[in-house]
Amino acid sequence: MSHFESTFHAQSFLLVHGQTAAIFRAKRHRISAISYRNAWADAFSLWNENAEEMTA
Repeated sequence: MSHFESTFHAQSFLLVHGQTAAIFRAKRHRISAISYRNAWADAFSLWNENAEEMTA
């Protein structure tokens, strides 16, 4: 927290980081390599779709 200018900046960062990290955090130890790669590809596809909507 010492690297942020205020607690508000820290909280806003952590809010966004938590939501986006959940997209990419697959339970790797519970799935096969192929399933993990597919989940990773789906996550990036979802991320790209949302990023395009934000810029449009």
